[in-house]
Amino acid sequence: MKNFSRLLEILEVDVNKLYPITKPVKFKNIILPDESFFLDKSKFHVGEGNFTVDGTWDNFDGNDGSYFTREYLDTVAQLRAHIQKNFSPLSQKKFYFFHGKENAGEERIARYFQSKGYEILRPELIPIDEQLNLFANCENFASLCGSVSHNVIFLPDNANVILIPRRAAYLNIYQQALNHVHNLDCYYIDSAFSIFSPKWTGPFCYIVSENLKKYFGDDVTEKYTEEDFETFLAYVRYAKAVGLQENPQELEYLKNILPEFMEQLRTKTDLIQKFGITVN
Repeated sequence: MKNFSRLLEILEVDVNKLYPITKPVKFKNIILPDESFFLDKSKFHVGEGNFTVDGTWDNFDGNDGSYFTREYLDTVAQLRAHIQKNFSPLSQKKFYFFHGKENAGEERIARYFQSKGYEILRPELIPIDEQLNLFANCENFASLCGSVSHNVIFLPDNANVILIPRRAAYLNIYQQALNHVHNLDCYYIDSAFSIFSPKWTGPFCYIVSENLKKYFGDDVTEKYTEEDFETFLAYVRYAKAVGLQENPQELEYLKNILPEFMEQLRTKTDLIQKFGITVN
């Protein structure tokens, strides 16, 4: 709540005039702000001064795209102007922003980026002004897709951005739009094994994938480590324990692109016994 209040102050909103409504009240006049970010084309009239961004709900089912208005850009620009006015240079320019919710394997992902010179940050522990200065200094940004990755709107122009989707077969339409708010060099890298995961709620599973290693030019002779299999099996056990069902779309996608992983997994008798899971 403190960070939110501070953000409003930066936007020149007098937070002292804000009062929580805890009981039914009457008003003489009510002013409702208009929307500035749309996912439904039917509710948005594309015209002069509006920006259109193409996007899809996922890799398989089409969607008209997402849209934002010039007023949305103006709000972001006001925040970015405040950041530049109060800019304090930092020597570190590469940051991994930790997501941390219902994510099996994210600790490993974070450690991998740390080995590439990224500093690991947990933004929920950092005051908003310090966060904004970190974004302004950030030339290389990495995170899992989620609310934390939406902060790319505060990065400098032409920053390098690495985003890891929650599920290999799904790209968040919000994120696709936000990547276009200003000029960024964005890469989506598949490192997800989330065969049980709904689009939004998780749990989600990640390994340090061959795709991620190739991006950084690492040796991929050993595609999968023992820790990859342990992470995946721990995720599967948890998902089955809470009653989540396999996502057919995701499972089919992974079977097609990861036959070696599934084949090697079947040979991990000790691990399978340890986690008490049947591998089909």
